[in-house]
Amino acid sequence: MRALLLALPLALVACPPAASQPDAALPAPDASVEPTPECFDGEPAPPVVDAGCPVVRPSTPDAFDEALASLGLDRCTFTLPTSSFPIPPDPYRLPWFDAAHDFPVNAPAFTHRLVGGLDAAAQSNRPVARTLLLLGNRLGPATLSPCLPLAPLDADQPLVKAMASLIRAAGGTPDEAALAEDAKDLPPDLQEALARVVFALAVANDDWREATATLTPDDLWVLAKTSGLLLPWSGGNPPDLSQPGVPELLANKLDVQALVRGAARLAGAVEAADLKRFAGRGGFSFDQPTPLGRVVIHDAADHVLEDDGSDAILLLVDTGGNDTYKKPIGAVGGTQVVGDEPIHVAVAVDLAGKDFYGYPEVPVALDTATGVTRLPSDGAGRHRKAGATDLGAISLSDQVRQGGARLGYGMLFDLGAEADHYRALRMSQGFGVVGVGVLYDAGGDDLYEGEAGVQGSALWGAGLLLDASGNDTYKTYTYSQGFGYVRGAGLLYDAAGDDHYLADTGIPALGGDPIYYSPQAPCTTPTGTCGNSSFSQGAGFGRRAPGTAADSNFMSGGLGVLRDVTGADVYVASIFAQATGYWFGTGILSDGAGDDRYDGWWYTQGSDAHAALCVFEDAAGSDRYNLTNPGNPPYATNTGQGHDYSVGWHLDLGGNDAYLGTGLGLGAGNANGAGLLINLGGDDSYTAPGGTILGGAAFDLSISRPKSLLCFGLFMDVGGADTYTVPDDPKLVPHPANDLTWTNARDAAPYNDKSRGVDRATGTVSFP
Repeated sequence: MRALLLALPLALVACPPAASQPDAALPAPDASVEPTPECFDGEPAPPVVDAGCPVVRPSTPDAFDEALASLGLDRCTFTLPTSSFPIPPDPYRLPWFDAAHDFPVNAPAFTHRLVGGLDAAAQSNRPVARTLLLLGNRLGPATLSPCLPLAPLDADQPLVKAMASLIRAAGGTPDEAALAEDAKDLPPDLQEALARVVFALAVANDDWREATATLTPDDLWVLAKTSGLLLPWSGGNPPDLSQPGVPELLANKLDVQALVRGAARLAGAVEAADLKRFAGRGGFSFDQPTPLGRVVIHDAADHVLEDDGSDAILLLVDTGGNDTYKKPIGAVGGTQVVGDEPIHVAVAVDLAGKDFYGYPEVPVALDTATGVTRLPSDGAGRHRKAGATDLGAISLSDQVRQGGARLGYGMLFDLGAEADHYRALRMSQGFGVVGVGVLYDAGGDDLYEGEAGVQGSALWGAGLLLDASGNDTYKTYTYSQGFGYVRGAGLLYDAAGDDHYLADTGIPALGGDPIYYSPQAPCTTPTGTCGNSSFSQGAGFGRRAPGTAADSNFMSGGLGVLRDVTGADVYVASIFAQATGYWFGTGILSDGAGDDRYDGWWYTQGSDAHAALCVFEDAAGSDRYNLTNPGNPPYATNTGQGHDYSVGWHLDLGGNDAYLGTGLGLGAGNANGAGLLINLGGDDSYTAPGGTILGGAAFDLSISRPKSLLCFGLFMDVGGADTYTVPDDPKLVPHPANDLTWTNARDAAPYNDKSRGVDRATGTVSFP
């Protein structure tokens, strides 16, 4: 790939002292005054803790402390150290993970700090930039506090001169007369704002080049294929982890935080340009090439942008109208090239209108199946793998769209209040792999459709979907809606509205389409038990290697977060979803207010496996768990469950709630895991078939491990008149009831099962 050395006369300044105002607007150009850069402060430092007990305790012991004390534990001695795990640490572990996992009381506090920061960021005047910095701070040891680039603007022809500078620095020869002719109809204030964005795009390209300066073209090609570790694609095989140098490349050569820092600078500059003020402007158009992609400005008429094979678009701004986009915009990767060179930065901003973001549809036979409708293919087709691990007819699309990024920065901002429709197959709608992808939608009742790797999904990078308001519907199959794979942070943030989060269950009896193989529920026969592997709605996933001499490349998982602030919401998924983790991955689902409905089948609602961490929290409202389809109830490991060194939290902090549980869940630990369910307030009901439930703990005698290792289950309901519908069980003693305490240890001493069920009328629980 051609090296582009950008040397624009931009002020790439260091941050001033902390006294600067990070939310101040960029100053207007004034030759007599040295402009002050806009910089972002770092996050507040976490609480200071004692090295011997690295947790923060409440000022006075609460009901949770009393429950621990009844088991001979306190917040310091309630531990599940990853150092006891039989697999040695790998270099992919996120730096905060061990502290949040090994002392489980740190996990809710970690979640509260993160969610509080996300809420503050979403309410600020730089919501995307600030949110990206929060994600970036969790992908490495640094605290990111970058400054926005300062753009020296020409007073007479700001856009023309900015474009000319970018073209020259990228190795081209600008035709300033043609630029000026094309720009003459653009209003001066719009030209000035666009010039700022053009300069920021050039800086972002420099940031990308700097972050990848130590990587060879071959390195970048290997990194580009890392998406194949999750998503088989038509562009080739995933990285061969047995090849010399590949594990070292994936583990140590890419500075993911540097990528996020550059993306935050770009997003902040776009937000600072305040393009929304130009919504509805008309009577102009602009379309000029650069070596980094076209710059296209559309007015407020209705436009259709076809995927016609023309050069990729570096910057698209559309001031309004009901537009149709079939060409990839605000995205890098796939066919986004200039000549034969890929672009690494793309931004699209649509200011108003009821817009459709789609793609050229090229249907194939495998797009259809009895009783289901799949998204049409895009030319890459679908693939069905024969054998016991049949993956179904999954899409093979490798086209990145709609705020997706593979090797670079892709950002799509829709600033209108109208209802928009986003439709893509994979790697879109806020997706990042070796890069950062962003989709920001300011309002409207929006529909998001995708199959895999969409709606806030990332690996070796960051993916963000931020929707500010509206009653929205999100549809997917897998690896979506707040999903983080290795070295990835994925976030779906929805600020308001009654929203639907739908991950196709794959369960035929529920109308599901089973195409993403799950070892928990394979489709062994056409009418057999089926379920898709969801890994959505707050899911962190890592690579569990075979552990052979040929492949011991274990990779700790990333961070996946779904945050919904308010509204009566619906969550539907299948296996591994709704705050879940796998192999040192971390999943968080945080719902603020509203009467919500959650339906999941297996490893959902604060349940995880294999040294993972997850936190489910619903702050308010009368909620229903797994009650929509009583004829097809949840199968196992559900609702506050930790399996095999995992820590699973389920917190419901108010309302009259109703639960249908499984034979392992409702606050249960299994095989040296820790599962906790805490429900505060309200008249609640719990129904379960029996087994390791309601504070159950089962060491699992089939696993050869030291008997002293902890296996922990806690169920706690504080407040309200509660009911329990559970079969009699000789190990569940006494039978759960309102205002009662019980135990449910499945294995006898000397195994270290810690089991407690508590229902009490009053009390408090806190995790400072």
